[in-house]
Amino acid sequence: MPIVYLKQTTYVDDVLRSPVEGGIFTSDTEEARLEKNGLLADPAENHVDPVADDLDDQTVAELRVIAKAEEIDLHGATRSTDLIELIRTARTARTA
Repeated sequence: MPIVYLKQTTYVDDVLRSPVEGGIFTSDTEEARLEKNGLLADPAENHVDPVADDLDDQTVAELRVIAKAEEIDLHGATRSTDLIELIRTARTARTA
């Protein structure tokens, strides 16, 4: 089972995943699909930084999907800036 690193937020095995997660286990078939679509990052260049993400480019709906996939409690937040702050805070806490 290969480990892949993403260039941008995308679906991996039908789950929305983010580059900030670092290495992600997946199947050979999924790895080939990601590579074909230019979504894989070079693992040597992968520097996990919870703030260096593409969250600012996401819609509120996409941010909610990311938060759900990462099991982040949104505490009733509805604005994109609040959602982004909660996601980044949770990611920072996870890496500490």
